[in-house]
Amino acid sequence: MPSYKVCYKYEDIPLRTYLTVAENGTYGLLVKEGKFSDEELREQWDTIVEANSELTGQMEYSTYKDLLISYGQLLAQYNVDKGQIMKLCFQVDTEIIEDLQSKGYVIQTKGDVTKQMELYNRALISGELNDALIEDIQKQITAINSVTYADSLTNALTRSNNLVTRIEMKTKEMERFAKLEGFGKKVTYEEIMANLNAALGFCVQDSITLAAFNEYQRILKKRNQKSPKSQGS
Repeated sequence: MPSYKVCYKYEDIPLRTYLTVAENGTYGLLVKEGKFSDEELREQWDTIVEANSELTGQMEYSTYKDLLISYGQLLAQYNVDKGQIMKLCFQVDTEIIEDLQSKGYVIQTKGDVTKQMELYNRALISGELNDALIEDIQKQITAINSVTYADSLTNALTRSNNLVTRIEMKTKEMERFAKLEGFGKKVTYEEIMANLNAALGFCVQDSITLAAFNEYQRILKKRNQKSPKSQGS
């Protein structure tokens, strides 16, 4: 029989709980009953934050989160690709080559040996083919393949380094975002409640939910827009 599991949603999470989780990342506070995995709680938290962002028009969290995810994906791709290419520098691995090729890298283990094969065929037809000539042709082919393989790995490393440029761009985007006025600014629950009570002219319950808080904020914003002072008269 499946266990009964319930956790807070945007509609019922207390404002105090929301602020605590936002500050400390204590996702366990989202649980009302039952057991949830860390992944389930992170997903639920993201759902709550995204709902809050959409309803308040403050999309900073979602935007920053997308940047962070993109940064992590690029960094992971760079580390994997660079590691695979470096491994190929020491040994040919067909599986790794195929994986890199599926991601757009061009890894060549064989070069253009058309001239060597023509030389071999002419010698074979004329009867001039001998062990010494075969050995010489094989050495040429080996040398050509080695140079081609080495060049393709060099080009692959250069291509992987392009990811570094993209990672640096994402880093700068996140740094600029973090400098935005108000982003990441710590505001205590007590400050928020004091400002809300002062604006409303009465004290709201300490157990106020995030959804209710946003509704009060919406009402206050509408009230301020209608006031003569806000209209400059």
